[in-house]
Amino acid sequence: MASCCGADSAEREYAEGTSLHGLGKIVGARHGGARLAWSLLFLTMFGVAAWQITERFVAYFQFDTVTNMKVEFRDVLDYSPCDSQFVAYFQFDTVTNMKVEFRDVLDFPTVTICNFNRYRFSKITAQELQYVSTLLEGSTGFNDYDYDSDYEDSDQYNFDWNSTGIPDGFNLAEFTLRAGFDMDVSLMGCTWRGQSCSKDNFTLVFTSFGICWVFNEGGTLNQTIAGVGNGLRVAINIQQDEYTENALAGNLDAGIRFVVHSPSEPPTVDTQGISVGPGTHAYASISKIQYTNEVPPWGKCEPGRTLGYYSGYSKTGCLLECRAGHVADACGCRTVSMPGTLDYCQPSVVTGCVKTTMGEASLLHRLLEGSFT
Repeated sequence: MASCCGADSAEREYAEGTSLHGLGKIVGARHGGARLAWSLLFLTMFGVAAWQITERFVAYFQFDTVTNMKVEFRDVLDYSPCDSQFVAYFQFDTVTNMKVEFRDVLDFPTVTICNFNRYRFSKITAQELQYVSTLLEGSTGFNDYDYDSDYEDSDQYNFDWNSTGIPDGFNLAEFTLRAGFDMDVSLMGCTWRGQSCSKDNFTLVFTSFGICWVFNEGGTLNQTIAGVGNGLRVAINIQQDEYTENALAGNLDAGIRFVVHSPSEPPTVDTQGISVGPGTHAYASISKIQYTNEVPPWGKCEPGRTLGYYSGYSKTGCLLECRAGHVADACGCRTVSMPGTLDYCQPSVVTGCVKTTMGEASLLHRLLEGSFT
């Protein structure tokens, strides 16, 4: 009886004649080293194939549902099938695919909460009370993110700072930290997924609203169950008796303003925030939308672009850093809500140099966007 895999065995004949790649190379190898190499390669590829087939079977029997919606943007809807495919290829047409996925776990976004009142009355001295209205008036209409704001007419922001009583060396950042929105005394209740939370779960951040507080700044939390009781719930005392805002200088509203955003994106409280008045409550239902932009020649996305002060790239962060760069070059300082390491600008510089520079940046942006009229 012939031994297995001998010169005349059926196994060897099968291995040499089969279309299953690899077996013939193993059997026909003249050297032990070559046979070993082919054996390792065959077993590796066989293992990968088995793993992929198993994954497909497991995924199939999970019965997941995915809704695919395809939106095509074409200049001409009807075309002849005889048109040159070669020419069509170099037109770099784009197709937008929208995919709806239902996931068991989602990353919980960042929530930034601000008070319409920037400075608390009880934390302001009698001397500071004389010029707090000037500080509020100086920041009226001052938006770090809105390039459409009208900053060109800088004369409306000019003040006689010698008559305001603001001392030399006045530090707006220190004043805001002392008199600004304090979550330690305003937070009346807080729960996250049914568990208690406190001020320690919030991070202070400067915005055009003064001091705001950020929940889940690092983006480490996730959500597994939908519903009102499984997200973030807060009860805040706005301390309306502490308000120093007035109709002529400052905000007309009372209450809080919050915005839900990505952890890698700075909060756009002015443009995207939701306002909640005193004595009321609001629910914010959210869904995650993720965009993947195409690189040239199909799109304008530049892969690998990063920002200096934010963990991820976003248009909001890019515009804010761009503005901070313009202000730093022209004025040698930054506002309290701008990223960077420079000293904070004095109030006179904010209403003079800073707002003039912002007006020039706004005009340049509109020219580049083609929306200048």
